[in-house]
Amino acid sequence: MRHRPLKVGAIFSFIICSFLLLSVVRLANASRILLGEATKYAQASISVMRVRELRKSGILVRLQLRDGSIRELSVPHVSLGLNADESFEFYRLPSTRQIINFHLYGIAPAEEEIVNSHAITQFFAQSLSDVLHVPTDAHYVYVKGSILVADDAPGQSLPIDEIVAQMKDIVRQQAVKTISIASVDTPARVQSANLMGQRELAEILRKSRGFQVYSGEYAWTLSGATLLPMLTYDSNSKSLIVDEEKLYAHIKTLAHSLITEPLLEPQFAINNGRLAVAREGKPGHDIDVHTLATKINDWIAAKAAMRSAGKVTDKREMVSLAYLTTMPRYSLAMLSALRITDLVGTAKTSFKGSSADRIHNISLGASRVTGFLVQPGEEFSLVQSIGYAEKENGYKEEYVIKGDRSRKEAGGGLCQVATTFFRAALDAGLKITERHNHRYVVGYYGPGLDAGIYAIDHDFRFINDFASPLLVQVRIEGTNLIVEFFGHGDRRTAVTTKPLITEILPPPPPDFRFSKSIPFGKTECTDHPREGMTSYATTTIRYQSGEVRSALWKSTYAPWPKICLIGTGGLDIYQQDD
Repeated sequence: MRHRPLKVGAIFSFIICSFLLLSVVRLANASRILLGEATKYAQASISVMRVRELRKSGILVRLQLRDGSIRELSVPHVSLGLNADESFEFYRLPSTRQIINFHLYGIAPAEEEIVNSHAITQFFAQSLSDVLHVPTDAHYVYVKGSILVADDAPGQSLPIDEIVAQMKDIVRQQAVKTISIASVDTPARVQSANLMGQRELAEILRKSRGFQVYSGEYAWTLSGATLLPMLTYDSNSKSLIVDEEKLYAHIKTLAHSLITEPLLEPQFAINNGRLAVAREGKPGHDIDVHTLATKINDWIAAKAAMRSAGKVTDKREMVSLAYLTTMPRYSLAMLSALRITDLVGTAKTSFKGSSADRIHNISLGASRVTGFLVQPGEEFSLVQSIGYAEKENGYKEEYVIKGDRSRKEAGGGLCQVATTFFRAALDAGLKITERHNHRYVVGYYGPGLDAGIYAIDHDFRFINDFASPLLVQVRIEGTNLIVEFFGHGDRRTAVTTKPLITEILPPPPPDFRFSKSIPFGKTECTDHPREGMTSYATTTIRYQSGEVRSALWKSTYAPWPKICLIGTGGLDIYQQDD
């Protein structure tokens, strides 16, 4: 019995030691767990801070261009000026909740496209529009009795796929770092060497009589000399062929009046806040340029075979112009798929009092530009869209400002189209890249918000900086010209101030000149006296993101005299104006 207390004490000590050991193990495990949780929280905190930094500073891209210069561009998280909806983000960053769920509970965000490559392409196209360009194909020119080859020139582009891949890594890792990349040369489709090897054949074609193209009672000569600038090189057949686009542009100027049933695109409008069809479209007829090009290419191949055989004969070929049925390009379903749902800009100008020829030119120009679809990031050129103001393009002679007075030339009145486009672009808050005011104040438009176009040195251009395509629609109602831009509104607002007129100058004294094209003793006045002035107008664009941009439109108009021509009846006895 004396040993029982000793045994009880030993058991009791063993139990106490076991409890102490267990507590130490549990404490160690608890410490390890707490340390792991603290690490997870720390990692989550670091990720949150990195994402906040990316949202604030964007992803910096350092670009080395062909000339060795460096451009640094910060690609923001959300496209400035675009709808703040997630689908218009440049790249999708995880939210704070998603970061915590991933680091603490291992719940990864759903797999999705985290970088919008289409938006990235638009961003660089707009930001580097002065250096990025498409390649120029080599082509034939005829100068002073010789066929020369105008050299090809490579284009300059960016490896967008590589940029997007690096941006994806940055977004996944939430790493704030710079992307360094170089631009790449895009080779021309037609190289100078391709055409140099075909110069002998090109000379044979140039000297040939070519084609007599007819349609019903009408016929045109399509000589070899006319075809020369349309020739290009086909890398598959390794032979000369005709460029279908250039051929179509040439034939369309000659045969446009023969298309008695042109394609009619549907007219759209906004009804109760939704895009609706205001006028149904209908199929029309157009030139079957592919069939004509095929016949010309067969003729070129025959000439090449004759050349190889050492015997070339020449006669004018007869070819009938074929037509095909074309269907409307646009429908409500198609526009809906393109996210074209809103009227984003519109303008209306009046041509009341215009001559019949001026109205003809306005109507023709409007018909050729309506229905254009301007893609996001694309620059729209009004001159290229309506065609150069030439008689061959169907335009009639009306007064234009040329030199030091108004003269009658083909296309007079097309500035009405340009001015209406300018005002519609202002209403839409678009990025306008080229605009010229008239030399003097034109009564149809007034000062400050006019735009003139003339051949290739005066154009009106804008860039579609919306996230969706823009549908251009132009129509005439009575004596009003209406331009409308349909797209997907991003809640930007654009306000243009009323022009402020300053520096008003009186018109000079009347200017009388002699003209041999006017009967003797008759006087014709071509210009009215006009005051000179300077006007200022400001457009302020506010985006949903909070960004505000403004553009100042300064227009300087020269004082203009009354100009009258005194007829000499063809006699060359005075200094003539014509």
